Amino acid sequence: MRTLMGLFAGLLWSAALAAPLGSDFTYQGQLSENGQPASGSYDVQFALYTEPSGGSPVDTIDRDALAVSDGLLNAQLDFTAVPFDGQALWVEVRIRHAGGSSYTTLTPRRALSATPYALYAASGTPGPQGPIGPQGPQGPVGATGAQGPQGPAGATGAAGPQGPQGPAGVVTLPYSGSDGSAMSFSITNTQASNGKAVVVTTGPGAGSYGVLASAGAVGTGISGIADGDASSYGVWGRTDQGYGVVGDSDSGVGVYGSSSTSSGVRGFTSTGQGVYGVASSPVGVGVYGYHDGTGTGVYGRATGPESYGVFGEVTDRDSWGVFGSTQGNGIGVVGAAPVMGVYSPGNLGAGGAKTFIEPHPTDPGKEIRYASLEGRESGTYFRGTVKLVHGQATIEVPEDFRMVSSEHGLTVVATPIGELATVACLSKSLDRIVLRGSADVEVDYVVNGLRKAFADFQPVRENQMFVPRSRDATDFTLGLPEESLRRLKANGILNADGSVNQATAHRFGWDRKPGWNLSRSSSAPPPQRPLKSASP
Repeated sequence: MRTLMGLFAGLLWSAALAAPLGSDFTYQGQLSENGQPASGSYDVQFALYTEPSGGSPVDTIDRDALAVSDGLLNAQLDFTAVPFDGQALWVEVRIRHAGGSSYTTLTPRRALSATPYALYAASGTPGPQGPIGPQGPQGPVGATGAQGPQGPAGATGAAGPQGPQGPAGVVTLPYSGSDGSAMSFSITNTQASNGKAVVVTTGPGAGSYGVLASAGAVGTGISGIADGDASSYGVWGRTDQGYGVVGDSDSGVGVYGSSSTSSGVRGFTSTGQGVYGVASSPVGVGVYGYHDGTGTGVYGRATGPESYGVFGEVTDRDSWGVFGSTQGNGIGVVGAAPVMGVYSPGNLGAGGAKTFIEPHPTDPGKEIRYASLEGRESGTYFRGTVKLVHGQATIEVPEDFRMVSSEHGLTVVATPIGELATVACLSKSLDRIVLRGSADVEVDYVVNGLRKAFADFQPVRENQMFVPRSRDATDFTLGLPEESLRRLKANGILNADGSVNQATAHRFGWDRKPGWNLSRSSSAPPPQRPLKSASP
């Protein structure tokens, strides 16, 4: 560690006596570093104090890159901020190598000797202070300063007087009335394009409705009919952040769309929900799409980077987020996407076979279906070929297999190729598999494991998927193979005719669920379509 120490310091007055005396003087000191006279370039601070210790400096002088040779430090100082009027003064010296990061304070402070005060003795003791002279003339006005910040806004003034009432309109609001005729209200807009028959705007608060309509048991709250081409809309809803069209039902259908050639309901969005339906009844349907042609009952399309064409979410075990059924040879739910057509972040189940389907390479009337291998565990595997050298081979386990597989439950199958040989597995782990054989042959191997997240998978568990949701709801049987239907009748969930066995439902408490006695047919007919004759 390097240390700086001032061994000796002296103050010398540098002005000639015959000349007018100033306030500057010469400071000389002996500087040592590590016990040796210092030489080099140093940054020095001289601070003037009125106390031998503590306090704050009354003036400070910086001398950067001061040359020191053989320990001799010499500096010309002029503390102009403090008059030398006989008061006791001390100088504190702080020093560092030129351009260094921090100063070293040399202690103790050096008291100023009487030599600097001699500048007052050259012309005798100073006389008393003379009287204050008359005040000089006022100086010129300075430049105008910058404008200050704007002050706070004043209080709102009182409201002005109410203006005169305007002329009476066709309808004075608020308006309420009743009418028993076939057509109570009719408006026809004859604009060739972009015409609007009725425009309703509401406030931004919650619970506001542009149009609120109700109907009787078999009526229609709002009916929209478009006679134009494919770009026409019977009912069109648009929003920047909320919902363009919302349907809410306690026991029926929130939004119903019907089409013979196109889409019954189509929702399109870039960031939100294309179609969003809520059903508050156990037998209600949030969004119900029915198609009697060759089109789509419900069609959802999303173009945003994190959007969903159709998104289904449930909060209890007896509901379905998305339910699709077909009467013929159609497909209940179809998802098409470059990355993943249908995705489930949780479990994914099927009552039938799970297959991948590819086109036939030569016969346009056929397709190829491969069924997934099924077992009583959630398995993982990797396979390959290795050559025994000196009767032994080591198989490094792939990193991705280690990530998803449990360290327990590993099995290894090895098959020698080319000639008879005995092959055994010496050790197995998620790091490597070691094989030993009676001959140096190639060996095909398969390593099986268990998914780490489902290592305790149990194949037989409490029934959740084959529970009727109401006394006549058999929608859970749609698409099941004949063997599954036979078992449902054999275990008592269904009667011989395929209806729900009420005795079994009572024994397991299913009939105590909300909505059990409400009708929930799996093939509910569509609501009656509004007729064009209802329009003006």
